[in-house]
Formats: sequence, C-alpha cells, structure tokens
Amino acid sequence: MKILPLTLLVGLIAGSALADLHAEKDGSAATSARPDRAPNLTEKVTLSLKDANVKNVLQQLAVLLDVTPIMGADVAGTFSIDAVEMPISEIIQRIEAGFKLTIRIADGKMLVSKISTESTRPTTDELALDRLYLADPSLPRRGTGPLPKKDLKTFTLRPEGPGGEVRTVTFASPHIQATLPGCREPVGMMLLGSDLFDGRSWIAFADLEEVPGGRRLRGRIALAADAKSPENGVPVRLPGCGPAFRLLEAGDLPIKEAAVSPVTVPQTYIVSLQLIEVDESGETVLAAPKIASQASTSWVIASGEQIPPYGGPKPLEAMARFQGGLLDITDADALLALSVSITRDVDPRDGSDPVKILIARAAETLRVKFGKPERWTISPTYKLGRSALVAEVMLTRPTVMAVPK
Repeated sequence: MKILPLTLLVGLIAGSALADLHAEKDGSAATSARPDRAPNLTEKVTLSLKDANVKNVLQQLAVLLDVTPIMGADVAGTFSIDAVEMPISEIIQRIEAGFKLTIRIADGKMLVSKISTESTRPTTDELALDRLYLADPSLPRRGTGPLPKKDLKTFTLRPEGPGGEVRTVTFASPHIQATLPGCREPVGMMLLGSDLFDGRSWIAFADLEEVPGGRRLRGRIALAADAKSPENGVPVRLPGCGPAFRLLEAGDLPIKEAAVSPVTVPQTYIVSLQLIEVDESGETVLAAPKIASQASTSWVIASGEQIPPYGGPKPLEAMARFQGGLLDITDADALLALSVSITRDVDPRDGSDPVKILIARAAETLRVKFGKPERWTISPTYKLGRSALVAEVMLTRPTVMAVPK
C-alpha cells in the first residue's frame, strides 16, 4: 500500500500490550534505526512467562536483538517458560520446536513463518491482498461510510475490583494533570484524538517512575471504550496507582469529577516521522511527515491514496494516521506518545457494498533521545505476513536564529 502523497491534518486537540516479556536488560521499547552490530544470540536473559502471546514474545526478542520482526499471519499461540540466564538462541529454538516455525535472522530482520506454509506466503498483488483481507475474520471491518461526528472530551476512569471510586475527567485542554483515587500523585493525561477506524478516543497517561538518580515520567496509552459497552475497555495499569483503571467514553454520565489542571509548556520541538515497510528485499518509506510539537498539545497526521472503485463509482481509500504528543521533555530526551492506524477500503466485487478493514493499529510511548532515530515495529504481520510496518521517530530542537543587533 502506498501512503503518498501526504495530507496533513494537524490540530491542537488532536496498547499496546508489549509487556509479555520481562527480560533483565536495560533498554527502550524502540530499537535503533539501523543495527550497528550483529545480533548477539548468545546474550543471556532471565524471564518468566505464562500463556504469553507468542507474537509478542518474538517481537520483544527482536527488540533485544535490534532487528525488525516479520511474521506470517498464521503464527499464533501462547508460550510459557521460566528461564534464568538462558541464551536468546535457546529460547528461539524452543519456540521453533513448539510452534513448528522457521525463524531466520539476517540483514537486520527476524523472518518467522510456519514450516508447512513457507512457499505459500501472500502475494503483494493488490487485488490478491484484498481477497485475503476479506477472507481473514481476525481483521475488524465496517461499512465505508463516514463515522458519526462527536466532540467528546469527558471520560470515565473506572477502577478494577470492588469498592473503587469512579471518576470522570474532562479535558479543558489537550494535556491535563488529574488527581485520581488510589494514585500517589496527579497523573498527566493527554487527549490524542479519535481513531481512524472506529472513532474511539486515544488517551496517553504519564506518571512518575523511580530511575537511578531520581524520577522521571513513564507513559501508557489506552483506547477508550463506549460507556455502554465497558467490556471493550482494556484495563490500564499506571505506576504510582494502586488499582488498574478502565477508560470509558463518559458522555453525560453523572459521576464525581476528578480535579484537573491544564499543563502548558510553550517550547516547540520537531518530530520527524517515517512510516516504513520492511520486507526480505529491503525497506520502502511510505510517508515521512515532520511536525512542530509542543508538550502542551497533541497532533494528528494523515496520509493516503485513492483506490480504483472496482464495483461502482464511489472512490475507495487506503489511509494511515499518526496521532501523538510529547508527554515529558528533559535536557537529553523526551517521552513521546504515538498511535498509528492503517485502514483500507475493499470492494468485494460481488455486488455487496465495500467495507473498511483495519489492517493495523498500535500505540506506544517511546523515550527518544534528541537527534537519535528510534524505531518501533507497528505490525510484524503487515500485508498478512509479507512484510513488517515500522515507525521511525527522531526529535530535534528547533534552530534558533540569531537576531541582528
């Protein structure tokens, strides 16, 4: 899917669940832009996993090895292990044997496929991919009509477990500090805007964590659920808070409000993004926007292309949307919240109406050093396992022009 030319939708008001693997290794969730060393498969890690998603496990191993994971769409299952100082190579061998996989690491990539289906990987032909997307029941879909417009800025934070005090939070500005029950200190919250596929709201959270020499902010991102369907909300665990919270779009629910105060940081920074498709043969940059961002605001960037209307006059679309904001800025780095959604309109060509299919959706908070590109794998099964979709992020301070005297 090509994502050019760029259409910028920049505004001031506008899960990933990667923590299945807990290895004793210091590092960010993002990997460097290009590996500067060969992957060290002899490196030893200590981890304890119970019924962890094998894709998440492989993705985190790829992070430790500084490689990009590319996985077949049929890689699935759960993985359990207790290991103390075990080489990464042995963990990979166990996964290969247990799930009948071939795992090959070369040229900065981890290629994962089922042994029995190595020769049947999906073609890159667009029409063939459309047919595969339609046949895949795991890909969410809806009609291609526009989403209902809403300007919802009020949300319910519902603590998990009995006896929790429910609070509503209203965003008077895109970035606020909220005093929540069960939390030691106020929690920073940033409204990132609504999702491309279903219009649900992304919220980024920031709370203090202990680090050597002091404390710094740590981030989480959640996708709000409809208050009428709270089971669709995923609990969010925040450092410094006792209960986990479920984030719901509140509307006009008459629930006690949390104390909030706006956050204002006027200094502007440049966020350079690249959306990259990585396959066995190399890398293709699909989009490369730059955003002038302040810590007190969030932003949205969308890009896409029209697809020929095979079955009728209505134009179809392939779209990508980045949503993000800076949660914290220090002298050396910044904490960036970033969500990405990729959708594609597909015409079944059998007389039925086209559908909008969610190809990929993910969110992460990345601590990025100024001037150093960082990578985050959005989807290791992009194009149904033919390639991976990667975001590359770099932060820079704006150049200050000297004013002649």
